[in-house]
Formats: sequence, structure tokens, C-alpha cells
Amino acid sequence: MLVASVRALRRPLRRSTLAMKTEAKSQYNIVLLPGDGIGPEITKVTVSVLEAVGEKTGVSFDFSYGDIGGIALDNHDNPFPDETLEKCRNADSVLLACIGGYKWDNNPRDKRPETGLLKMREALGLFANLRPAKVIPALIGASTLKPEVVDGVDIMVVRELTGDVYFGKPKGIEMRDGDAIFYRRREDPIANAVLGTLVQESVWDSTT
Repeated sequence: MLVASVRALRRPLRRSTLAMKTEAKSQYNIVLLPGDGIGPEITKVTVSVLEAVGEKTGVSFDFSYGDIGGIALDNHDNPFPDETLEKCRNADSVLLACIGGYKWDNNPRDKRPETGLLKMREALGLFANLRPAKVIPALIGASTLKPEVVDGVDIMVVRELTGDVYFGKPKGIEMRDGDAIFYRRREDPIANAVLGTLVQESVWDSTT
């Protein structure tokens, strides 16, 4: 989400785009969710990168913080407090680091850090992860794979987040063409929307 918003600073938005993108403006309200473990550490570094981007683009960022995961359980007895949800809803973008840790592993399901992440996805309609994987030529030697295997790799993995596996209620198993699991909800529209946008991005990048 954050990357999409920052990219919007550099060029006009096209009409067909994901809802996560916002109109280009001079100031953005960013909610930071450092979470647990190394989360606060990497959040601090990321903020410094954003501030550097802001200086170069003439854009300012208004940062606010919220709790999620284990730290939210410690502070609020809730892995995703209503206060955090409202901050996220009112933000231009949300930057989430990481959640979880051994401290909360034996908690009941409703008091686990991961439950906060699922609540966030459901409440905000965060239906997909976009996970790019691109090989940087200068680092190709650091890969455990042979250079000729990874050279030129540039892919995007789209992971669905709010479908049957996460929130669906079991209603039995139906066999079809030898497969016992298939989707009945809204995965096809999600895939069409996400992949359509990625194709547009590819065409745009190839012409600029």
C-alpha cells in the first residue's frame, strides 16, 4: 500500500487502478504498526527512508503509531484494538512491520498475535499481498542458485488473503475432477483486478 502511494507522487494515476492508491498530494497520513520482535527496529529505518524520499519529492509525511499483535495484547488485551483500526481507516497508508513471538505462543486463539492480523485483513478488506521478486545483477552471486537460473528473474507473487481458507465456514467436501478443494467466493474477481493492474503497470513501465 505504501509503495503504491509513494509512486503516485511521481506520475498521474490512471483511471483503472487498485483502491489502495491515493490521489497525489503534498502530505500523507501514514499509520505505523511496528508490532513485535524486530518490528520497531525496521520501522525506524523505514521511516528514515520515507523522510529522505519526502525531501526529494517535496512531500511530507505525518506519522502516527498503533499497536497490533503481541504488543497490543500486552497493552490492550486485544491483538487489534479498535483504536488502531480507526487510525488505519483514516490513514492514506498503513506500514505494518511484523507480529508474533514465543511469549504469546500458548495463548488461546483469540488472544494470539496472528488473530490481530486476520482481523486487520477482514476489517480493512486487505484481500491480497503483492510480493515482487527481482534479481539485482550486482547481487546475483549471493544467490544459492546458479547465476544462469536466476539471471533476469522478475516476478510478482499474488497471495489471496481473505478467502475460504482464512474466513470460510466448512460446509462439507465436494469432489470435482479429482480435486477436493476449490473456491466459491470472490477469488476470481480479486485475481482479475490485481492481475489486470499488474499488466497495466508492466505496459506503463515499458513505455516510460
